[in-house]
Formats: sequence, structure tokens, C-alpha cells
Amino acid sequence: SGSTTLDLHVTVPNVSGKVLQPAPSTSGVANVNVSVRAVDTPVFFNAQTDNSGNYHLTVPAGSYVISADAPSSSSFSRSLDAELTVTSSGNVTKDLRLTTPNVTGVVVESDGSTPAVGADVQLHNDATAFYTGTRTDEDGQFRLYAPPGTYVIQAGPPSDSTDAGSDPQTI
Repeated sequence: SGSTTLDLHVTVPNVSGKVLQPAPSTSGVANVNVSVRAVDTPVFFNAQTDNSGNYHLTVPAGSYVISADAPSSSSFSRSLDAELTVTSSGNVTKDLRLTTPNVTGVVVESDGSTPAVGADVQLHNDATAFYTGTRTDEDGQFRLYAPPGTYVIQAGPPSDSTDAGSDPQTI
């Protein structure tokens, strides 16, 4: 019923790095979402890369998994997950490299022809605990990278759709 006034203070980052195009390129990628998630708790931190591909963020000391999601307009796909350990006494530099997609496709709505724009596509291998995902672009297309192996892939409908998710497929 009342109002609250807060003073928020930005912090000095203790995790930084650059998101690079797939090897062998040394070029940074702009507008990439970098995600850091805690290993033992449901805590997430996010940063966006600048025009040169650099990112900066602050996280408490702990063990994390860090990854980078390519912009939907990019021909690249998500980086592989990387381990990140942050101590209370130091800064960590962690560069990430986007991947070249090797699993591509299109998701269409239940009418069989309309592109499912913004559908969630998830790919996983339970035996190796590998997981990756992306959203479809304006043409319903998706691009993912997966190491050699057998995977289950499934698409969830866009948030504004009345359709249900696709049946899982093994690839």
C-alpha cells in the first residue's frame, strides 16, 4: 500500500571474458546472452556482450556452469557448458566460443505449414547429461550443436500458441 525507495549500488565485476565465433576465428560476437548458473543451488546470473563480444558480471564465490547463447539472428549456436570457479579473493577471465550448428531443422505449427516462431527446441542425452536448447527464428528454423552421440529432441510451442509440444524424436 506504500511506496519503497531503494539505493542500489553497482559492483565491480569479478567474472569477465569474451564470446568468440566458432574456431578458428578470433572475432567477438555482439548481443550474446552469457548465463552463469550455480552447481548446487538454483541461482542464475546473466550478462549481455558488448559490440566486441566482451561481458562482465559479478557472482559470489562458488562453483558454476557458464555458457553463451548465440543471438537468434546468428548462424552460430550455443557454446558448450564450461566449469567456472569463483573465489572470494580474485577475478576470473573465461572466454567462451560459440559452436557451428550440426543439428538444424524447422518447427511448424499444427496446421503443418505455418512456421512456429519462438518455439523452444530442447536436445538432450541422459547418459552423458548433455543438454542444449534454442528458440526458433522468424522462419521457424533452429540451429544447435551436439557432440557425436544419440539424443532426444523435442519442440515446445511458442508462448502465444494453443498447440502442444512435439513428440520427442531420437536422433
